[in-house]
Amino acid sequence: MPNGANAERRQMPSDETADRVTAADVAADDVAADGEPDDVERVGEETRLRWHGFDDGSSGAPDTVGLMPHRDLDVLDAAERAAEEIIRLIDRSPCRLLHVTQMRDSVQSIGANISEGFGRRPGRDRARSLEIARGETEETIRHLRANFRSNRIVAREYWPIHNRLVVIVKMLNALIYR
Repeated sequence: MPNGANAERRQMPSDETADRVTAADVAADDVAADGEPDDVERVGEETRLRWHGFDDGSSGAPDTVGLMPHRDLDVLDAAERAAEEIIRLIDRSPCRLLHVTQMRDSVQSIGANISEGFGRRPGRDRARSLEIARGETEETIRHLRANFRSNRIVAREYWPIHNRLVVIVKMLNALIYR
């Protein structure tokens, strides 16, 4: 579910499968009597939450394991994928790329600034962090393009990363100007 949760979608998972749960899915009445999930376990990019019923035996929350992404932000996911692709490109490149340090730093700053922005209240502070992330994305595009134009990156490697970065700019614009 991109950027938020739909309350109509909420279902109780069966014993065989665990439902995907987002932060907005977890309402105040969905927790154990003490107000917290009983167990939290990090597994890769997802957090597994174990819920137990209330003391009276009712199940105000699922008894099975649900999965909750660390962040439910498509733009942050795209930024992390772009960083992975750029780092893989740098590490596997048969020839020496231009602006390697700047490209690596700028692509890693995209996700960091998005995370920082969403750690702030909505308003000017958040928008400023998202604007910085957009600038870092544009910088990454420029360094990537310089390598492509100097024939250090082939088209089949360049265009997927370039297109992902352009989409990130558009997603950030939508978040900044909404």
